[in-house]
Amino acid sequence: MALISVRLANQLRSIDLPCEFITVPVVHELANKCPGVKRMTLDFSKATQLYDFTDLNSFPSNLYSLCICLSEVVFLEGFMRRVYSFLSSLKVLHLIGTFDLSSESEEKFEVINIGKIRSYTPNLRIVNFYGVTFVEDNHLEMLAASCIHLEVLAFHSVPR
Repeated sequence: MALISVRLANQLRSIDLPCEFITVPVVHELANKCPGVKRMTLDFSKATQLYDFTDLNSFPSNLYSLCICLSEVVFLEGFMRRVYSFLSSLKVLHLIGTFDLSSESEEKFEVINIGKIRSYTPNLRIVNFYGVTFVEDNHLEMLAASCIHLEVLAFHSVPR
């Protein structure tokens, strides 16, 4: 964390965080000391349990692009509830799923609420779902209806 504030503060433009570094102190440090961060990847793919984010009250607010790697077992709504209000500048959203296509009859859970994301990100231009197994037609309709600047809506390796 000391590197962030001492050496990278004004120069940092892009950061990829694995799940063990997605914590309240790290996110606060990025939000407060690195105003130039435009691209962020949050990798929850190997997470089996989510950190407690009840004290999270700041998040980088000038993001252009956000990539979230989803976990099959961790619901991100508690984290996202603390982050939604900071996403209004977001233009590019990538959601990367778990690619578990083995059992199509098994019920798939929406580990991140797409309906809420679209209501907090009015400036989205590009949305990319890659391997997200819970995406359905109603998600397409929600995004198309509420994101008036939407130019690209891409689905890759989506089973439905």
